[in-house]
Amino acid sequence: MVASERTRPNVGYHGRRMNRQPDTSRASVRSPLVVACAIGAAVAGLTIGGLGPLLPAIHERLHVPLGDLGVLFGANFIASLAATIVIGPLLDRYQPRLFLLAGLGMVLAGLALFSLATTLPLVIVAAALTGLGGGVNALGSAVLVSRAIGTRAGRALSLVNMAFGLGAFVGPLVVAALIAFTHQYRPYFIAIAVLLLLPAAIFARTPLPCPPARGTGGHGVLGSSDRLAVGLLALVAFCYLGAEIGFGGWIYIFVLQTGTTSTTIASWAPAAYWLALGLSSLGAALRPRSWRGDYVVLCAAIAASTMAFVVLAGRGSIGVEIAAAAGVGLALGPIYPLSLAAAALTSPAAAGRASAVVIASSQVGGALLPWAQGRLLARGPLWGLGLTLAVCLAMAALQAGLIGVLRSRSGPPRR
Repeated sequence: MVASERTRPNVGYHGRRMNRQPDTSRASVRSPLVVACAIGAAVAGLTIGGLGPLLPAIHERLHVPLGDLGVLFGANFIASLAATIVIGPLLDRYQPRLFLLAGLGMVLAGLALFSLATTLPLVIVAAALTGLGGGVNALGSAVLVSRAIGTRAGRALSLVNMAFGLGAFVGPLVVAALIAFTHQYRPYFIAIAVLLLLPAAIFARTPLPCPPARGTGGHGVLGSSDRLAVGLLALVAFCYLGAEIGFGGWIYIFVLQTGTTSTTIASWAPAAYWLALGLSSLGAALRPRSWRGDYVVLCAAIAASTMAFVVLAGRGSIGVEIAAAAGVGLALGPIYPLSLAAAALTSPAAAGRASAVVIASSQVGGALLPWAQGRLLARGPLWGLGLTLAVCLAMAALQAGLIGVLRSRSGPPRR
């Protein structure tokens, strides 16, 4: 029999006893927090998903070469990475409310500036502001949800991840319709900025869990027994985001390179992938309680490797490629939120630092591996998608190693 929320020991991702959290883990508190984090993630998805299709319109308005606008992605990534590195240790020492509100404020300011900017430097500043705020919110949400919900954080973070995926899927569709009917993009940024007012109100008024008391030991510092686990989680996250962004960004080109299909039909491959990626996070949130998060990640990585192989084997068959692309998305979806929850719960006293290491590693993977994949695709389609297969296999091997490390450290796993 599964213990109730009130009587269940407060144990971590792999059955380790955690420091007791304040009473903010009640459903009346945690539900609004998950909603607020999900809305923030959805806005991030809408921003990232909509920015690519908006580049031609931004190019026309600013009268700058389209190729120069690639700097917007770099500014967003660098700012997000910097925020992640700086904020992580601070979340282990201070109450998270001001950080979360500041992050939302930076995103809101960046979105407003996107709608008003008339020069390239101002648009770059807007991209950097959204990156800074997005980095703060992504890390803050992972730590906040893990502290408020404890052992069920993986389920809640899966819902947050689903919100991001659905935002990234809907964003391009909304942008296309808006440009077609209004021939301008400013209303898009203003509308999604307004959405941020709701999570801001929730974070301002809802009791938030604080870091463990400084007298509990190891406050804000990763213990030697935790470093290997967090390091393996960071490598899993590096592989994951590299595979997610690389496959999603290049599957369209792969389909065109391997067949004679039209661009319209080829676009179904990335669309099916991103939609499946978002929806599969819901499955991770609703999975049976007996399905441990670490084994779900391992099975998901193996499944992603299998489906990537099917994409390669089905080259030239558009139906197989689209279906297998959706399969890759379904397999990858649960990995990132469950890994984030694992990072925070592996070392509760240093949840901010551990989460920052994992998120920062994922961001580096998301920057480097898609670039390498593009270079390989220039040599041939099998080279490019072969990297996705290799990365997914590496991810499965790293997760298997992580499970072994944690089992040897904490004894037989609890269900």
